[in-house]
Amino acid sequence: AYLGREAQRAMLEGLLSALPEHADGLRFLLDSERWPATPTHGLARSMALLFSMGRRLVVLDDDVLCRVATSPQRRSGLLFGGKPRQVETYPSRDAMTVRTQPADFDPMAGHCRLLGGTVGEVIADSLGDSPSASILLGADATALSLWSAESPVILTQSGSLGDPGTVGVDWLYLLDPDSTRRVLASPEGLEGALAQRCYWMGQPCPLLTRMAVISQVTGLDNSQLLPPYFPAFRGEDYLFGAMVEYLHPGAATLEYPWSVPHLPLEPRAGGGGVPEALANMKPNPAKYVTDHTLYESGIPAASRIHQLGLLFAGLAEMDDRSLLTLYRKARAESLAGRMQQLQAVLADGVERPSGWHRHVEAGVASVAAAMQSAIGPAELYGVADGTDDGALLARFRQYAGGFSAALAAWPAVRATAPGIADELIGRSRPVG
Repeated sequence: AYLGREAQRAMLEGLLSALPEHADGLRFLLDSERWPATPTHGLARSMALLFSMGRRLVVLDDDVLCRVATSPQRRSGLLFGGKPRQVETYPSRDAMTVRTQPADFDPMAGHCRLLGGTVGEVIADSLGDSPSASILLGADATALSLWSAESPVILTQSGSLGDPGTVGVDWLYLLDPDSTRRVLASPEGLEGALAQRCYWMGQPCPLLTRMAVISQVTGLDNSQLLPPYFPAFRGEDYLFGAMVEYLHPGAATLEYPWSVPHLPLEPRAGGGGVPEALANMKPNPAKYVTDHTLYESGIPAASRIHQLGLLFAGLAEMDDRSLLTLYRKARAESLAGRMQQLQAVLADGVERPSGWHRHVEAGVASVAAAMQSAIGPAELYGVADGTDDGALLARFRQYAGGFSAALAAWPAVRATAPGIADELIGRSRPVG
């Protein structure tokens, strides 16, 4: 069944009719007219959740190919914790195709293989019946303390092949040592990597981690109480991953050791790895959510989503002074984390060209200068010229209040949506 704009509008109208007391939250979350000229990837994904209640769902970006490439660094084993993705670079898409190996399954089947399973099943699938304790070397101790063999795998993600999906490429200066050596050894080198934006980014073996991050193809176990996505703007995937962890702190995200080609049709600039970009840290709302996550066991997800709604309601009710204090604290923490990353690169012992080394050192200087400056939220990159802090904070309060109303409505929405979805899906199927 194809469910386009008409079906989505019918879903919204059906929910408004059944739940008039939640009209404000529903329109904030699901009405595309509420967000003119704004990317609404999150709205589309929330709709996908409503049409797949109780099932497993795989969502794909609209600029990926529905095929799978195995990891060029594939190895046996299993990783635990927030390991950064490894990287290889290619001089062109043709070279990327020649130098990677296709797999004999499609990404939907690949994601569903272990989605909705358990951590124990992932371990058995990856390691067999006799896992070695050595796999725990360097693992995230916090995650291991939260998981058992029965812990559910409610999100799955995979790597990217082609465009990295981020506007800048300053992350190239923060690579792990193995990825750094590969980039340096490639004929195209750093300059070619910056210019072509043609990469493999992924894991060499399966990875179990607490929080999902960006993935052009994502698997979701929608039999669990999953939150809605924030409806508009970029970064909705990071916030969604943080909210899933908030609702299910004992669950796991599985990243598979394969990638999906990501080939945007529109041209994207190759630059961005400059010292200023390394210091351009925007506070991330996802961190505010994880900072307030309760990791104690026994609290059901239904109670947690109520608490999550109150968390955003509190943000909507804060005055300018309190919000500015939160912003400054978040910015300082982000810059301190970036400084730690840069200094770790300088101390990792990998030989780099002098130009690359100079960029990293310039990034350290740029971050240090940013840490000494008092930049208001309206001065951040991407904010429209002429916006002042007061106007931006008022808009933030409006968004926080709208999302709080949406979260308050969400349990009732999830209970009501299946009946509407079944009717719409039945209508969309051809007769005969």
